[in-house]
Amino acid sequence: MNYIHNPSSELRRTNRAAVLRILANHGAASRAKICEALNLTPAGLSRIARELIDADLVVEGAVVSTRSGAGRRAGHMEINPNGAFVLGVSITANRRNVALVNAVGEVLEQIDISGVDASDPDKTLSAILAAAKSLANPQRDWGSRLAGAGVSVATTGKVSPHGETSVGVLGWCNVPIGRWLGDQLGLPVTVTSRADSLVQAEFAKSAEAGARIFLINIGLGIGCAWLGADGTGQPAPDLGNVAHIPSPVSDVTCNCGRKGCYQVTGSGIAVVRSLAAIADDAIPPLADLSAPLAAAVRAANGGDSAAKSAFHAAGAELARAIDIACNLLAPDLVYLAGETGRQADFVAGVRDGLARIGATLPPDAMRISDIRTVEAAASAALHSFVFNRDVDLERLKVA
Repeated sequence: MNYIHNPSSELRRTNRAAVLRILANHGAASRAKICEALNLTPAGLSRIARELIDADLVVEGAVVSTRSGAGRRAGHMEINPNGAFVLGVSITANRRNVALVNAVGEVLEQIDISGVDASDPDKTLSAILAAAKSLANPQRDWGSRLAGAGVSVATTGKVSPHGETSVGVLGWCNVPIGRWLGDQLGLPVTVTSRADSLVQAEFAKSAEAGARIFLINIGLGIGCAWLGADGTGQPAPDLGNVAHIPSPVSDVTCNCGRKGCYQVTGSGIAVVRSLAAIADDAIPPLADLSAPLAAAVRAANGGDSAAKSAFHAAGAELARAIDIACNLLAPDLVYLAGETGRQADFVAGVRDGLARIGATLPPDAMRISDIRTVEAAASAALHSFVFNRDVDLERLKVA
């Protein structure tokens, strides 16, 4: 299709979003590369580029490079770090914080929420709101360039379109996080599970290769996210969650009512159960297990043999679930994330378990996500409110 002969507003917005995604994922790109990637003519790209540059969301420079050594100017475009800003909010078992992030994902300021009873959603959200308002003060330099907020929540459940969700590790039930924060801040807010926001952020780093990514976030429970190579950067909903597949070798009762789910055999729950000698038919509330898991991580990292063994055993068990997911989804990369998923003995257990069962996943295809949750939340906000076909360029022009 030759887009220059179809200059509709809708098509231009779609192409504009595609240009922004390329620049967001790769840092910078020449006009020629963008035209090639999107099947745009130079004239078709020129109008889009002018809109983005006029809004100060994109800047253009010059690159000097030819094989002959005779330099020539070749325009390249990149995201302007100060072209837009978002807030990132992290709500997990052991951390609540708010960060101001620029358009290239750099954290400029961060406020950690402490001294608040995290089991009380009203008090916690009020503290988050106060921090967000401090960072979003309209008198500060970014003014109306603050495009929205992203909230990443440690949940393995569903998040409603309005940002309502439950956070089992904190004892929260059906809390309207997105709607409440959005109303109070006067900003659009997107709420995602920790796994979804992390896989989006990892996709941004791996998109050049068109990678299919399966990410498993393991804290107390297990949250999974799958992102294909369709270029949208959006996780596929409800695809790939291995948490409630039953293991054939366990009789431990899961909170879903079945026996032996990987949610309770290959996770932080399994580690705590092992160390505390909890009976197989007992189902402790998740909120009661957060502190013991944090203690187990500290003990294992400090060399405690019982804790190290518990993490290793849980990782080896989860390897079975990873193998199932790989056989069904054929990912290019598998990421482990979360308090449990990054623990060294757990990772070693996963690798040993995969080797033991002869899994097809190449060793170098399993990686550890080092992106912080608040950064992933901000990345979700950038993709929702800035690198998006509906980005408000007119608002940015007058900022």
